[in-house]
Amino acid sequence: MRNQLEELVQRENPVRYLTPLKGDWAPFYKFRVGDYRMIIDVEDEKLTLLLVRAGHRKHVYKS
Repeated sequence: MRNQLEELVQRENPVRYLTPLKGDWAPFYKFRVGDYRMIIDVEDEKLTLLLVRAGHRKHVYKS
């Protein structure tokens, strides 16, 4: 999962590869890696991606 996150950060405009979340998880984004999900917060001024949570898709959205 680390390799995919590093590749995402190196891409031009990485936010376009993220999916915005709705409901309780807004304004976070998700990034899929197989059956796993990364919940990411984006700070636009510096284009900083902050990994909030990572885990299997069954469990990652539970608080």
